[in-house]
Amino acid sequence: MTALNESVENVIKQNIADIRRYFESNIRNKCEMEKALITTLLEIIRLYHRFTGEIAIKIWLLNIARQVLERGVRSHTKAVTN
Repeated sequence: MTALNESVENVIKQNIADIRRYFESNIRNKCEMEKALITTLLEIIRLYHRFTGEIAIKIWLLNIARQVLERGVRSHTKAVTN
């Protein structure tokens, strides 16, 4: 079964360990890591209808995780400098 035919719930279940590992390797603070993970899961749910299958689902999911991480770093940097 391809990701296009799967429910978002199944896609998340199959890939959550990799997404979690990505954040664990990039965020030391457990609370911040969990917030980033939850934000990513919500983004995946929100955007899943846009997934076209042109790239592997894991790459698509980790791109969303990377974007969440980058937004978090930018907003943290703004908060520190203000």
